[in-house]
Amino acid sequence: METTKTAVNEVAASLSILDGQPETTAIGEGTSLRDELGFDSLKMVELMVALEERFAIRLEESDLDPQALDTVGDLYGLVDKYLAG
Repeated sequence: METTKTAVNEVAASLSILDGQPETTAIGEGTSLRDELGFDSLKMVELMVALEERFAIRLEESDLDPQALDTVGDLYGLVDKYLAG
């Protein structure tokens, strides 16, 4: 069974703009979205849409502040918030 963290890692890896997609096993809670995975503001929007689609959730506008999302761990918390609710 796929875990939430594994699914978030897969989404992040698939949208990373780095040369050669990073291995999902190399992505962890402390992985920086900007510095290590290369996400810019446009890619962050794509990431939010992809997470909504993957988990069949609808993120509230207040949770879409890219400045509040620094690491993959922030994404785990965001998705868990909606899956638990």
